[in-house]
Amino acid sequence: MDKKLYSIGEFAKLVDVKRQTLLWYDEIDLFKPYEISEKGYRYYTLDQLENFSVIRNLKDLGISLEKIKEIIEFRTPTTMQKIFKEQISTIDTNISQLERQKTSLSNWSQLIDRLHTLPLDTVFIEYQDAASLLVSHNLTDLPVESRSLEITKLNEYRSQSAQIAESLGGIVSLENFNNNQTIYDYFYLPAYHPADNYTKQAGYFVSIYYQGDYTQTFHVYQKIRDFADENQLELGAKIFEQSQVGELTASNPEAYITKISVPIKSHA
Repeated sequence: MDKKLYSIGEFAKLVDVKRQTLLWYDEIDLFKPYEISEKGYRYYTLDQLENFSVIRNLKDLGISLEKIKEIIEFRTPTTMQKIFKEQISTIDTNISQLERQKTSLSNWSQLIDRLHTLPLDTVFIEYQDAASLLVSHNLTDLPVESRSLEITKLNEYRSQSAQIAESLGGIVSLENFNNNQTIYDYFYLPAYHPADNYTKQAGYFVSIYYQGDYTQTFHVYQKIRDFADENQLELGAKIFEQSQVGELTASNPEAYITKISVPIKSHA
């Protein structure tokens, strides 16, 4: 008895997919029609429903069509268990990335919530926990193009590690700080992996929030030095400048907010 044949449109309705899906599966040799007529019409049978269901289930589990094509004809419990374990590992990685994205976005949202409470242009002392940073190469003698490449590398790391909501920071030397020059010796990015290549030590810092273009932060350097002198504080050698509001959340540089933090080396 001849099998009942279903046109591509009829079979697409049976399996609840678009006709284009069946065409694509045929093109990549994943799921072929039972028969193709002399005029090029594709026909399918009910016997193919089971195989299509396998493909659908594996795809719903996040397994790529390329991988499904490799295993569809030769699957065994052993080979499928291996595939499932690989997929579990992939899912765990994706969950970790999503958790980091969620954390970054939550931090940004919370920061925006408290923007109106930030003590702008006011110097204060605070304790900061140790922080793992990914730091660029020294920028001092690099040409403009190479400096831009360092930013690109950090941005790539930010994207790959799902830290899109994290802002780049810059490190100013004590010499440039004392000369009222916003010149970054290094760029950096907060990192989730311990000691990515630099650890900012825990301790007390003299800090201030500056509102305006981040290239103009030198305007408050003198205020920080005056505060340190009045309180007999010796400042450390690196000044950390971290964007709080930057290009991601504001189009006008005058609305940018940068946190400037200088470690306290000693107290007289």
